[in-house]
Amino acid sequence: MKARAQPCAATLPPIADAFARTRLALDADRDRRSSAILAVGAALLLAWGAWFFLARIPVYAVSETARVEVDRSSFAVAAPVAGQVVSVPGAVGHEIHAGDVLFELDATPQRLALDETRARVQGLAQQLEAYRAEIAAAEAALVAAREAGRAATDQARAESRGAEAAASFARSQAERSTKLHEGGSVSQLERQRDEAEAEEKRARADALAIAARHEKLQEVERGTRDRERIEHIRREAAEVESDLATARASMVRLENEIDRRVVRAPIDGTLAEAADVRAGAFVRDGDRLAAVVPKGGHRIVAHYLPGVAFGRVRTGQPAELRLEGFPWTQYGSLRAAVTGVGGESRDGRVRVELRIDGDPASGVPLQHGLPGTVEIEVERVSPAFLALRAAGRRLQAER
Repeated sequence: MKARAQPCAATLPPIADAFARTRLALDADRDRRSSAILAVGAALLLAWGAWFFLARIPVYAVSETARVEVDRSSFAVAAPVAGQVVSVPGAVGHEIHAGDVLFELDATPQRLALDETRARVQGLAQQLEAYRAEIAAAEAALVAAREAGRAATDQARAESRGAEAAASFARSQAERSTKLHEGGSVSQLERQRDEAEAEEKRARADALAIAARHEKLQEVERGTRDRERIEHIRREAAEVESDLATARASMVRLENEIDRRVVRAPIDGTLAEAADVRAGAFVRDGDRLAAVVPKGGHRIVAHYLPGVAFGRVRTGQPAELRLEGFPWTQYGSLRAAVTGVGGESRDGRVRVELRIDGDPASGVPLQHGLPGTVEIEVERVSPAFLALRAAGRRLQAER
């Protein structure tokens, strides 16, 4: 049986010494790596703390709804009256001009009434013209009769004055004959003849004076009668003129009623909307028929909740619009700035208007009605402030 070989005592110290040195080296390297890790962790923690308390990050208010609009308000076209549609506009998107017919409603009853009223107006106008001609002729006849009456009266007065003079002369001659008869120079027969002649001429003078007064009375009576006739004609003409004015007013009203049944474009622009109605359909008063978008630049109109907008959204703040249907990662977003904030809420929303500061790099064509979402930068705060705000809101909600 062979004996087991034993290690030599002389070789043990060198091996143990090498093992000890290796272990010391490993421990020293582990200590250096731990120190480096601790140093890096401390640096990261310090940097994160600095960012958490000192950094400023933007806070955005996001709209409920938003869309691109022209910078002038679009015009909604409504049915002015109820009626049956007889004509409809062209296709949506076509360019139209102010005054172009969009819809036409049936106006047959009004047109028939207008034709009847026009005929009545024409008849009344002719009747009034006849009355006016008759008045003119009667006034001319009155002037002529007045002149003729004055001439006859003047002639009767002249004849009366002549007869009065002859009667006075005959009376003087009779008185002379009486004196001469008393003196025996004139016979009784001559005196009686002179007395009879004086009486005759006095009677003629009195008759002519009465005739002159009668002629004057007849002149006044004829003038009064002619003026009364003229006034009667004028009253009838005034009644006809009043009826004519009423008929003309009715004609204007009917023309306006007919015109109201022709729905026209209020401005130049583009037909952005048209009601889906066909000829023969019935529409009610106030039904929306079309919308016309005017030409011009574009703006953004957004609607926010009052709690989001009031006190936070202000004029001049920067914003971005992300269009629906155009992913912002591919097409980008529209830069904008707030130009106006509504002071009252309507239907639970606050209207905010924004100016477009630039087109998207993708070249998305701006068009009235493009929907999207607006994000307005309302403040810049530290992450620590945001965390405290969130915690406060959570505690308030839990209460």
